[in-house]
Amino acid sequence: ITALDLLSEGSGSGSGDGARAAALMDRFSEAREMSNSLLVLDDVDQLCAGSGPGGYSSVMIATLRALLRTPPESSSSAKAGGQSVASKDKKNNTAGRSLHIIATTSRSDAACLTL
Repeated sequence: ITALDLLSEGSGSGSGDGARAAALMDRFSEAREMSNSLLVLDDVDQLCAGSGPGGYSSVMIATLRALLRTPPESSSSAKAGGQSVASKDKKNNTAGRSLHIIATTSRSDAACLTL
């Protein structure tokens, strides 16, 4: 996901941080529906750019923080140390789901420090 992706996707539903946040939530939602997915947040500092403190959007920072802290519906629950506890849920067909997220930045003072 790039800043341009969010701008082009959010342009149909208005402009500004609210539309970009909604587009980001849509991308996370799509990834969570797949059995195995990898989201790459390219230049996370640009995804969160805005007119707030430090040049970042407080709406985008809050949205991204919430999305990163919300585990996907899955057969595994993450535990400290990267271990997982498996549970079987054949009814909802969520067995074996995984969502991996990689965020990149080229700035040492990037928004990831606040995330």
